[in-house]
Formats: sequence, C-alpha cells, structure tokens
Amino acid sequence: MLAEIGVSLGGLEENARNNFKPTPEFNLRSPKQMGELLYEVLKFPVRLRNKLTDIQRSKGQREGNPATNEDAVALAVIYDAIPEEKEFLENILSAKECMTEEGLYYSAYPRFIHWKDKMVHSNPGQALAVTGRSTPSRPNLTQMTKPSDEKPHTIREVVIGSEPDHFIVSLDFSSQELVQIAEQSGDPDMIACYSGEVRKDLHSLTGCSIYNLKYGEMSYEEFISVIDIKEDERHGKVKYCRKVGKSTNFLDAFNGSAPTLSTKLRVPLEEAELMLEAKHKAFPVVEEWKEKVMEFGKMNGFVTEPMGRRRHLVLENNYKDNHTLRAAINFGIQGGAGSQIKCALSKIWKDKVLEDRKHNAYFLFSVHDEIVFSLHKEDLIEVLRGIHSRMTQQYANFKLQFKSSIAIGKNFGELNEIGEEINEEKILEAIDA
Repeated sequence: MLAEIGVSLGGLEENARNNFKPTPEFNLRSPKQMGELLYEVLKFPVRLRNKLTDIQRSKGQREGNPATNEDAVALAVIYDAIPEEKEFLENILSAKECMTEEGLYYSAYPRFIHWKDKMVHSNPGQALAVTGRSTPSRPNLTQMTKPSDEKPHTIREVVIGSEPDHFIVSLDFSSQELVQIAEQSGDPDMIACYSGEVRKDLHSLTGCSIYNLKYGEMSYEEFISVIDIKEDERHGKVKYCRKVGKSTNFLDAFNGSAPTLSTKLRVPLEEAELMLEAKHKAFPVVEEWKEKVMEFGKMNGFVTEPMGRRRHLVLENNYKDNHTLRAAINFGIQGGAGSQIKCALSKIWKDKVLEDRKHNAYFLFSVHDEIVFSLHKEDLIEVLRGIHSRMTQQYANFKLQFKSSIAIGKNFGELNEIGEEINEEKILEAIDA
C-alpha cells in the first residue's frame, strides 16, 4: 500500500513538471508551492483562508493566509477550473487523501502494536476533554472514517473480534446532540421531532426552511411528500435541501459558523449563511436558549451540563470572548453527551452485564456517540439486550427518550444495520452473513 502511494505521488509530481512552465519542482506537501500553483500559476481567486494566528493579529493582519488544503483545492475544482485543470486538481485531491491516510493509519498504526499480544490498544482518554467525551489516542480512533458509497472500505476494518466466533457490536446514540439541544432548549418544534405519536423529521424541517428561502414557499407536509415522488420536477431540489439541512443541523449542534459550513458543503459563503439563517428561522427558541446560556456564563463565570458539571469561563474583553461563549453553549451539548455515555458504561459495569457469561465479552472503546463491543455469537443477543437497555435508560431529568441504533459485523468497517430495537431475526442474519 505504501509503495503504491509513493508511486502515485511521484507520477503526479512528474505530471506537474511536464505541464507547467517554468518547470516547477513540485512538492505536494509544501503549502508554499501549493499556494503558488493555485493562486499564481492558475490564478484562481481565494475562496478559503486559514484562521488568523495570534502573531498575525499582533502584526495587524486582518485575514488569514490563502488556504492550500484539500478544501481549497475542491472549491477550485467546483467553481474555477477548466476541464483540463480539473483533471489535474482531482488527481491532487486523490494524492492528498492518500498522503493523509498514510500519515494517520498506515505508517502510524504499526508503531502502536503491543509487543506481547501483537494487538493495538488505544489509550481511552476518559478525562482529557473538557466536555467529558472520550478522546482515544495512540491511535486516535476518532479519525477512523466511516464507510461511504464513494469509499466502501476504510481503516475501521482492522477492528475485529477479540476471540474466534466473536462479532463486533456497535451501539450508536441516534441524533444524540440534537436530542440534547431539543431537551435543554425546550424548542417545541424540535421536541416534536423526538416525541409524540406522529414525529416530524428534523432534517426535513430545516431543509424545508432552506427551500423556502432559496426557491419559494412550500409547506412541510408538501416537502415531505415530494421527497418520495421522483417524477415531481421539484424532487431534486427537495432532496438536496434535506441533505444540506442535515449537515446544517449537525454543524449548528457544534455551534459552527457559516465559513465552516461553506467549507464542509463546498458551497459559496453566501449560501452557507442562508442555510444557517434558515435553520435558525425553523427553530427560533433554540437561538433564544443559546443567548440565555451565554448571558448566564457572562454573569456567573461558568456554565453547567445536565449532570451538574461546570465549565469555568475566562472572559478577557477581546476577540477571544466570542469563542469562549460559543464553547459555553457547546459544553452543555457535548458535555451532556459525554456524561450520558459515561452513565451508560457505568451502568453496564455496575450491573455486570458483560460478566458471568459462557464466553468472554469485551468492551472495546467509545468513539463520538458510539460504543463498541466484541461479543461471542452464542451470548450476543442476551448481552446486547442488557447493553441496549442501559443505553436507552432515562438520562438526567430529561423527558425525551434517547434511542440507540444497533449494528453487527465481523469487523468495525463492515457492519449490518439492525435498527433501533432488538430484532432477533436480523441479528441472526447478520451473524450468518
């Protein structure tokens, strides 16, 4: 694999030397050379900038340097490049992806192999992040990308069962941060997405609001119906708006900004601002709640999460205060999510869910809002019932019920989705697959 990456990078650098004059000594790893290629040789406009550093601020610089990373290249491909330039830039993107994976996984993981059992054991990092979320390191498991249609095989496939006839079992809190926001803010429209007999689709609510700002008025009910009617001329726009509505919801859950959303979705900044405006318009009580959290933080010098943990704030009356207050909002959401996972794991341990079994059962790690186990196929259903019930127990004083999706597979990268309830038939099919 490493040899293939080296060959592809060498070929791409040779391509640059053959097609650009004066002949460059092109190094993909050099931000300076990438900047010269994008903004001097190809003369693309600057669509993305790096964040200002403190040194740059002290010198009076008002904007960060032009970005040269994958996002900057991708935006150039979409908006600026002619066909022959696009092919070359797309090759650069592929090469940069190889370089990133080589650095994160293929060169790094072999260094973490334990001398005795020849396995990799990540440091769980249970008390490193202010939010209380697990931050595993050596290796950093949060960097393991999920499979997608474009890339069905990922590094997650190296995570396998701990013993013969063991399967990887993953339980993932469904929309954990969004449910946290709905409960903590009390926004009735958001609560309606997670309670009651007839629940609305949160991403469609945001998507419908985006559609109304971009294309014209449409009711939520009509928006939902058009999603399933491919013959409707509005179908493509509606599907797109729901997709970006989902991205907007999750980014806003982390209190992200329009520039961040613009980069993530690779759309112009103006469109990203419109999307966030649409989201805020769909759930106005959430925005009022955020203002209250920031005001509380200013007045008291701290904020709390649902289990009572505090984060103390240092306000300096300068540009950093805005970031500090955004972090105050984030602490309630991410801190609540982190405490919830710890509560579930503590309950599993206290109730000895993994003990006294015919076969060994192992907790492997938690990553983001996902908890991963290695379970023997003969004990799997019984143990899974115990784990799932603890995952979905009442949290803090919340009225909303959390759900947990279940997935099972021979490795962490090839999982079969079971759903949010224990379904023995699907579980047995996954085991026999």
